[in-house]
Amino acid sequence: YGVIIRGFLFVLDIVRLCVPTIVCWLLGFYAIFHCFLNSLAEMTRYADREFYQDWWNAPSLDVFWRKWNIPVHRWLLRHIYHESKKKTGENLAFWVTFSYSALMHELLLSIMLKVLKPWFFLGMFAQIPLIFLSKWLVNVLPTPNKNRWGNCFVWLSLFIGQPMIELLYLREWLHTHGEYALMCMR
Repeated sequence: YGVIIRGFLFVLDIVRLCVPTIVCWLLGFYAIFHCFLNSLAEMTRYADREFYQDWWNAPSLDVFWRKWNIPVHRWLLRHIYHESKKKTGENLAFWVTFSYSALMHELLLSIMLKVLKPWFFLGMFAQIPLIFLSKWLVNVLPTPNKNRWGNCFVWLSLFIGQPMIELLYLREWLHTHGEYALMCMR
């Protein structure tokens, strides 16, 4: 019963973290992509200010990934995807690009937290079947609101995925630094 209880507590922790995590993520997105990058563009007189598109209305996860961070998406498309596509083909170029992006995300998070674990990398790769599932949902649903169902799926993956990754990294960080390493834990 110990494993079942720990699993239930893990799920309960994810549910408790859903709203605070998404609020922090949205505030961080607004601060970086809307306020900081637009201020920087204004000061440097940078004309192209499309740093994001309407990712909040994305009907599938692949559309979300293309719209939420336009500068990084364009850089990956130009320098990783198209270069890989010339040498390997379209399908392998997709995997190379996605792997590179996942590796860079993992590297940044590992440097920030000083914990080297593959949770973010694996979380991004877990989205590949979810991308196909969300596209399938949009194509299969006969209702006129099928994009809305796909968008609900995107938001559900954001609400569940981010707290799960946070909990896994917090668990590793506490295991490495001790349970009293956080000031709020004393």
